[in-house]
Order: sequence, then C-alpha cells, then structure tokens
Amino acid sequence: VSQEREAWQWLQNIDKNSIFHWYGQSYIVPSSFTQMDTYTWLQQYHFMPWLTFDEFTRWLYSARLVSMPMMCSCKQNLKLYVCKHAVGFMIHLNLYVITDPAKLQVLGKRRGRPKKADKALSRS
Repeated sequence: VSQEREAWQWLQNIDKNSIFHWYGQSYIVPSSFTQMDTYTWLQQYHFMPWLTFDEFTRWLYSARLVSMPMMCSCKQNLKLYVCKHAVGFMIHLNLYVITDPAKLQVLGKRRGRPKKADKALSRS
C-alpha cells in the first residue's frame, strides 16, 4: 500500500504532457528530482554533451526510462524490481488497478504508542 501511495503522489505531481513515448514499450517520464524537462533529457541522451560529472548526474536524475511492464532506470527498481515511477506510470496507463483507493489518502494520523506524559510538577 505504501508503494501505491508513493506512486499515486508522484503521478499527481508530474506534468502528464512531459511523458514521451520512446519506442516499443519504453517511455521517458520525469522524476521527482527534475532539473530539466524530458525533451531536453532525450536530446542529451542522444548527443551526450556532458563536460563534467555534475552535468551528467543532473541529467541522470532528471528523468526515468520506464519500460513496460514494471521496469525503471532508478536505483530502487534495480534493488527491489518495483518503484514509484513504474507503478505510477502503470496507474496512468490503466494497466495497474489500485487495491484500495481509500488508503491512498494521507489522513495525518500517527501510528503507534502515544508519547509518554511528563511529570506533573516538573519544570522544563
């Protein structure tokens, strides 16, 4: 459910017009760390104009290459084989059905044991 919530929040925050179909089942989607738009990202992918490592990392983290089903170019997907970009994009394409849409809303409740009360006559 937390993966669905992160994916839903990511999907609500991105510009849907900045999603590019690349070829086949591959798409370029903006990441949460957006330093450039996806069109510029794609141009730099083809021409590789980076002169410094900082320029390369700025490019690398600005967009994600998502291939259906459920493959993304981010670190989390490489470790866990699922990430918010892949799940969110599948929600966008109606390929993934959310199990319980009511649980996507963050209600602001804190879970767990309540905080221990301070001593009654203590000063702080």
